[in-house]
Amino acid sequence: MTEHMTRLIILESNISVKGGHYQTTPLAISKTYPKYEHHLLCDGALPMAYRGSIRSVNTSLARVEWKSVNDPNTTLFKTMTIHTRRILGLRKSFAEVMRAYFQTLKITRDDHLLVPSCSKRLMRSVIQLLQAAAGAEFPTIHIRCIAESEPFDYMEEFGVDTLRALIDQKRLFLYTETQAHSAILLQQYGIRASNTLIVPCNVYPDMERPDASCAVSDSRGPLTVGVLGGPRRDKGSDRIAPIVEALRALLATDSETTQVDVMVQVSAASAAQENHICNRLHNLPACRNGVNLRFLETGISRDEYVRQLFACDVLLLPYLAEKRRYQGSGIILDAVFAKRPLIHTKGIAFEEYLDHGNAMEAVSDAEFAQRIYALGRDRGALLEGAERAYGFARQKIQNPPVLENAR
Repeated sequence: MTEHMTRLIILESNISVKGGHYQTTPLAISKTYPKYEHHLLCDGALPMAYRGSIRSVNTSLARVEWKSVNDPNTTLFKTMTIHTRRILGLRKSFAEVMRAYFQTLKITRDDHLLVPSCSKRLMRSVIQLLQAAAGAEFPTIHIRCIAESEPFDYMEEFGVDTLRALIDQKRLFLYTETQAHSAILLQQYGIRASNTLIVPCNVYPDMERPDASCAVSDSRGPLTVGVLGGPRRDKGSDRIAPIVEALRALLATDSETTQVDVMVQVSAASAAQENHICNRLHNLPACRNGVNLRFLETGISRDEYVRQLFACDVLLLPYLAEKRRYQGSGIILDAVFAKRPLIHTKGIAFEEYLDHGNAMEAVSDAEFAQRIYALGRDRGALLEGAERAYGFARQKIQNPPVLENAR
């Protein structure tokens, strides 16, 4: 990489604290937007997926250590590690570290700082950093807000006028995961945020497919239904067992002998924190009425997760609609880029990726079972739609207004 190459600095403050997309998005971003020199700012220990391909350089409150890694063949990122509890929680210290970091790299406004999953605390720190450094040579800052059940109900804490001014001055570019989140920010706060930034998780366009079959299985074998990602109540994990039971009841009267494999990603040992969600699921018979139930361990490697994803014929998302009205889903993006159909709860966000004929919606457990049964009878029903959804998402990534049109 040449020193004149535009830098894309990814700040992910939850990489060692949380799992899921917090750990996988920096790698996917670096592959999705390859023409930049990539830098990663993170909060400590790196996940196993990064080992061997990345150098970690620690920082402290007193100084910033920086080591340039010049071998592009072995290094995906140039890396600085930020200890979140010591720095990100202290606004002044955060600002000092960031300013020193920018000075060390001789950062200009032609470079970009991207925060793909911005927390309330980090948003406050970035705003104070910008307020305290008017006129300083900073990169163009891009923040993607992750909505919870109610998006930005704490917006008043930042000062809406301050945030709006930073956006109007083009010192800060604000993004959301979903159209619904952007609409509510505009409606409630008069703040314009774009949902044009796609942040992939584990699967991205044109990635090398795993050796396992990448095509949907033929009609003679079982239909493989994947329920991927760690169990959580807002993801409807406690609905999986009733859906499996409803499907078994439906297939008990099926003269076509439809076979279904349901693969659920939970701890097979039913860890304590999962007991309240998963006990009923673990207690179901492994095989009954043509429905086979098997578990995929949480904490598997990214490569194994991708392999298992491509082994699925359809992804099941029984999310709670009231908790997912504004928040996106990494599983949906993974399915779209893997050209896999989805069966999802009616009313969840990310509708722009679900309305290409690649998905079926349901409300009740019985409806979910009926959708699975229907797809088992006609596996090609959603495949053309899955191709269209992939083409739509790929086109958005190939023309990223987030970086190209910022200045």
